[in-house]
Amino acid sequence: MESEIRSPQPEVPNGVMRPAPRFTFHVSRFTHHVSRYLSVYGALWRNSVAREMSFKSNFLLWIVVELLWFGLQLSFIGVLYLHTEHIGTWTKWEVVLLIGASHFIQQIFQAFFLINCTNLSELVRTGKLDFLLLLPVNTRFIVSLRQMDLGAFVNAA
Repeated sequence: MESEIRSPQPEVPNGVMRPAPRFTFHVSRFTHHVSRYLSVYGALWRNSVAREMSFKSNFLLWIVVELLWFGLQLSFIGVLYLHTEHIGTWTKWEVVLLIGASHFIQQIFQAFFLINCTNLSELVRTGKLDFLLLLPVNTRFIVSLRQMDLGAFVNAA
């Protein structure tokens, strides 16, 4: 049995009921779409893991480079605060928190979207975007989330 939410019937001044515009929300249809996109996303995730693990040394080296970059940023903050307690109203740990939050947001953006944004022109050039447009899923979904950068997930943690 499908659950429905219907809008109430509006009354008109002379007491005659007029049918209201129909608004129906089918829960089963919504859960079907969500489960379908989650299964598509799972397949994309497995494909990204297989792609990244085919070049394990590149994957591990990229993680090391990102960790070194984060360590360099923290050491720069440490050098700045060697001779002072505050810069403006910011303490050392407030700046470290700012750098950490910024790094986390950048890595999540890189993991989900940046790799796909940079590959968009390549998809157009090679004609692979035409194939993605013909798939029976939302084009924005598949183009935006087709690949994941697993190294960025590791660095965000």
